[in-house]
Amino acid sequence: MCLFKKKFDPLSKYKLVFAETEWDDIRSRWNPSESWGNIKKNVIWKMSKVGVTVDSKVVLFADQNQTLNEPSNACGMIVSKATYRFGYFEARINVAPQGKKYWCAFWMYDPALWEHGEIDIVEMMGDDSRFGTFTLHDWSDGTHKVRSGNKKFKIDLSKDFHLFGVDWQKDYIDWYVDGYKVYSVYGNIPQIPMQMILNISSENTEYIFKPEDVPQFMYVDYVKVYQ
Repeated sequence: MCLFKKKFDPLSKYKLVFAETEWDDIRSRWNPSESWGNIKKNVIWKMSKVGVTVDSKVVLFADQNQTLNEPSNACGMIVSKATYRFGYFEARINVAPQGKKYWCAFWMYDPALWEHGEIDIVEMMGDDSRFGTFTLHDWSDGTHKVRSGNKKFKIDLSKDFHLFGVDWQKDYIDWYVDGYKVYSVYGNIPQIPMQMILNISSENTEYIFKPEDVPQFMYVDYVKVYQ
């Protein structure tokens, strides 16, 4: 479905340098949670909530946590062991339906140098699965600056797989959905290598899942890097 006028082809600008398409031996290239910790508020991320389907897609689960003395929600997250700086980063994802319960995200970050920025390639949150949020966070001057775009699409993004990507350059970042540009920022761009992160969570990591809410799923077909 053509949402915008000009479609971006990463191979017209870059070469493919990384492609995770089969998800075999996932632990060799991905960690199960953020390297600085896997607990936030009412959520704990566990490798047991990460699986691979018979047709070679990663599935990240959102569920109630059955372990005593731990947060109420148990969810799936994967973090690339490799780091990257500049290029085009893309994942084909089927996000969970919304309803102010689930928070699906594809983002980039370096936990050791967090003040230098965070690129949220897409966040799906709120009560309408037609909305996507695209954000750059920056703490470089000691204050938290946020530049963010929200886009309402004509389709429910949870009904099928969609491509979410960013073209990250020294002086700008362009965000894309299904190959079409949806948002851009210029100046004060992160210059450090970052890990790629995919996760499902509860809304703002605060909402506590009820039995009727879960299990819920976020599926990832592939992740590709072009440089």
